[in-house]
Amino acid sequence: MQSCGGICIELNKESSMTKKIFTFLMLFSFHSLASDFDLVGSYLLEYSVFKIDVYKISYFKGKETEKLVLDYKIDVKKEHSLEGWKVGLAHKMKDDLFRQKAQWIFDHTSDAKKGDSFIIIKTGQLIEFQMNEKLLGKTTDPIIAELAFEPWLGEKPIDKNLKASLLGTNK
Repeated sequence: MQSCGGICIELNKESSMTKKIFTFLMLFSFHSLASDFDLVGSYLLEYSVFKIDVYKISYFKGKETEKLVLDYKIDVKKEHSLEGWKVGLAHKMKDDLFRQKAQWIFDHTSDAKKGDSFIIIKTGQLIEFQMNEKLLGKTTDPIIAELAFEPWLGEKPIDKNLKASLLGTNK
């Protein structure tokens, strides 16, 4: 057994204080990030007459940023998500340019497993797609920015009750 002449105790005290400061800063940073967004509304999307829970969608707004978070309740293959995008964007697909731009959305859509969170973040014209906080893609294309929230919050949402719930106007 080695003797450290009291130096080990000082290092342990310093290490303990460093851990406390680090923990405080991490909690403070997390709280600051968490409070950057306010929940506006949410909705449980169900499929078919059997009312199968597909995902809970929540709409958050910040000072300059807004986001949609889809928390999946079941596994959904990419092909089914693409069908959903196509239905939600059908009224925009008459225009060739919009069809071309929608391809970016289709290319950055992936399979989802039960428990996954698909997140669409919009800051001005910057759009980010994330799955479980891992970046799937981002772009600053203004047409894609217009299309990204369209199925849920656009002029012709997939469900008017869904849009009203997300905007907090469905009372």
